[in-house]
Amino acid sequence: MQLAESSPTSFSVVPLVLKDDEQSHWLHFVSIDATAFEHWHAQHRQWLHPTESSYYESITSDVRRSSFLLGRIAAKSALTRQLGSMQPEAIEIRSGLFQAPIVCAAAANPAQVSIAHTRTMACALAFPATHPMGIDLEDILPDRSQAMERQCSESELAMVQALPSTVAHPWHVLWTSKEALSKAIGTGFTTPIRLFEVRELMGVSASPLEGRYAHFGQFGFKSWTIGQRVLSLAYPKSCHLQCGNDAPT
Repeated sequence: MQLAESSPTSFSVVPLVLKDDEQSHWLHFVSIDATAFEHWHAQHRQWLHPTESSYYESITSDVRRSSFLLGRIAAKSALTRQLGSMQPEAIEIRSGLFQAPIVCAAAANPAQVSIAHTRTMACALAFPATHPMGIDLEDILPDRSQAMERQCSESELAMVQALPSTVAHPWHVLWTSKEALSKAIGTGFTTPIRLFEVRELMGVSASPLEGRYAHFGQFGFKSWTIGQRVLSLAYPKSCHLQCGNDAPT
């Protein structure tokens, strides 16, 4: 998966395809560089639903304002592509009981969205509501690696120790894959993190890295190292996810 290093006011769009036994489904991944905040702030009412706009204008924390706005714009950009001709301000993204984003839009084919952000980037994945998915993104920071390692099980520690040295940032891969799954099932980390244990890592000599979960056999994940970030995407294991060089043109 390639994220375009374009101008800071533009966003990168990556189309993906999810194939199940019956048909293929388009997905849309969008990322926005956090340096573009002032550009998007100037036009936020063109993107936010009136309820979202009122909430955004009430936020006093600069960090929270940036993450909320850029996350919503990434999500709206992905959703307008997923849903067709809808205007972004006509789509409302509410927060569920466990803070998962809930898409409210008058569309024939319902879609949902997963949102992730760091201090340097916001991103979102729009997907059919019938196929639960989730993404997570983390900046690669050495001090975070130690905290992530402490959250791993004994079997995960042994699995990482057995990996070839060419596998980059394994602790970030495990952490983001777990958070992506927690978003796919709608609980976030309100569920004990040990339940999201990774059972297997595959394709260690290629990108993306792929994996399976110990307690959620219904899902698999793919992870990419993108510059100084790790992105993971959890999706139904019964489906085939086409992306990167395999994505249709």
